[in-house]
Amino acid sequence: MAFIFSKKPLIWVLLAVLLLTPAIHAYVLPSPSGPAVARQTPTKSSAVVESDAQPTTPPTRHRLAARDLQQTLSLYINWQSACDNNGKGGNDNAKQGAVSVNANIQQLWKTVTETINCGHGTVITVTETITATSTTTAPGNAPTEPPCDQACWDGYLWHTYGYGISVAQALTGIVCILIGIYFLVFGFRSFRYTLALTGFVFFAVMVWIGLTNNEPAGGYVNNDILYCCVCAGLGIVGAVICAFMFSISIYLIGGLGGFFFAVWILAWKASLVITVKVAYICFIVGVGVVASLLVYLLETYIIIAATSFTGAYLVIFGLDFFAHTGFLNAWVFIFDANPNHFNAYMIQTKVLVMMAFVAVFFLGSCGWQYYYNCIRHERTFGPASKSSAKRVAPAPYPIKKTQKKSGPTNPLVESSPKNFGIGQDVQPKRDLSRFVKWPKYVRLQRQKKILYQRLKVPPAVNQFTQVLDKNTATQLFKLAHKYRPETKAEKRDRLRAAAAAKAEKKEVAKTDKPVVVKYGINHITALVEAKKAQLVVIADDVDPIELVIWLPALCRKMGVPYCIVKGKARLGALVHKKTATALAITDVNEADKAELANVIAAVKSNFADKWEESRRTWGGGINGPKSNARLAKRAADAAREVAARQ
Repeated sequence: MAFIFSKKPLIWVLLAVLLLTPAIHAYVLPSPSGPAVARQTPTKSSAVVESDAQPTTPPTRHRLAARDLQQTLSLYINWQSACDNNGKGGNDNAKQGAVSVNANIQQLWKTVTETINCGHGTVITVTETITATSTTTAPGNAPTEPPCDQACWDGYLWHTYGYGISVAQALTGIVCILIGIYFLVFGFRSFRYTLALTGFVFFAVMVWIGLTNNEPAGGYVNNDILYCCVCAGLGIVGAVICAFMFSISIYLIGGLGGFFFAVWILAWKASLVITVKVAYICFIVGVGVVASLLVYLLETYIIIAATSFTGAYLVIFGLDFFAHTGFLNAWVFIFDANPNHFNAYMIQTKVLVMMAFVAVFFLGSCGWQYYYNCIRHERTFGPASKSSAKRVAPAPYPIKKTQKKSGPTNPLVESSPKNFGIGQDVQPKRDLSRFVKWPKYVRLQRQKKILYQRLKVPPAVNQFTQVLDKNTATQLFKLAHKYRPETKAEKRDRLRAAAAAKAEKKEVAKTDKPVVVKYGINHITALVEAKKAQLVVIADDVDPIELVIWLPALCRKMGVPYCIVKGKARLGALVHKKTATALAITDVNEADKAELANVIAAVKSNFADKWEESRRTWGGGINGPKSNARLAKRAADAAREVAARQ
């Protein structure tokens, strides 16, 4: 669970807000042309009633309250008929109808103009002339609506799918089926791919909601291409984001499963189980949030359940693009709140069968994923650790544990243990690093170190083992770094510029001598003898040591502060050399004089003030383990002899 926590929650929140803004704006906020009413349908009574004179221009359409289900289905039948007549070349746009009106406005007539989107880029305009006649209705008796017959159901399916299977429907169905099968089989097993497909589905769904709720009355230009390309493109962007921001996108798996589960629950009743728009939106969001939070508490079980249900729903969702059962209408009815669209949702046996298969696939996938990943292979959902990714090679000579055989042995089979004596069985592989002939420089530096430990080291040599402490050395090197001399390239450029100015007979401005650290053993010796050096820095690993062994005594005699630091390579780096035996600071700027004074005070307390102590301290004399063991044995023997005499 360590990978769940992240330092980037704000980035994810901003991306989600940017993605959901168009969908929320079109789905929740009211339309600027009038109040937003759920599931509006055009009515013949919504047109403007004109006077007895003949009409001159088409009236303006005014949207009224939502119709009931039967009127919406009747509208589907009328639209289907109009699109069929238009496809056959007919011109049956002028129709006469009769509606029930008040007796006071008898013999009036009106004209209704409607724009119908027949799909595949085909948009037609239908103008209907309706004459009102007088009818009477018994008070207290509401008109009864006939049940939806075959023509009604055909119009209902035509409004959702159109005629046949378009390229966009086939492509969307295939993608949904493939993604659903992956979630059903490999949802828990593959970590990165599951996160990527989760991000793809989530971003594509949110983009579809935004597009369909902002679609104009006549549809977009190249409607199918735009929906497919925009949803797929932004879905791929979401897949990349979720694949790499796994510490947050893992919660999206549970949220997406809860999202589809809530839609599946609502679709078990015509016009939804929860009919209030705000209520079922809150239900969908609430189930998704709860499922996301449960990922933190029950990660393995919720991931298996979420991927299984998402896969089951997507498989049935994709199949419905080919079967045309009406399963998609619940989805459209919930998320399409465009005032230019008129949606309805009904249930027949085919829809119930499809929803039942969602449950069957879900249960089967849960059982399969739990058995294969948790019981058989004991997998966990998350990125593979580095230790598990690399397999350790087996030992070249594994030690086999000998087990004592119980029961009688076969006298015909003789045991033949291996004999590793001279001229016998092949010797086993052993670690021979101790017998390696190391290079000469390695042997010399190791021998030198041992000699400095075993032999008695005189004080003049032993003083180089006492170096400046780390904090003071760091402060000293920071100060010296400000006064590094110029490099060869900088000197060459400076001399060329001066030569060019002299050739052009220009006056070269004289500059003061730069303040830099001095290096070179002869140069430093001259500076110390002239008492021009304010601080001398000596390396502790100069070889041969005779080059600098006399320098501390000279500095003390001339009253110049000195110190010994680790590493001649560190001193060489300050002056653009590989190594340097010693450096000298002669002067610094006014801003750094206080810092130099602090360094000199620390150096004096560690070296100049301890001169008498260091000149009497010898080094070395440290015995090896063999010598210590021999001396301990001698002491034990002597103690036993003394005890025997007593």
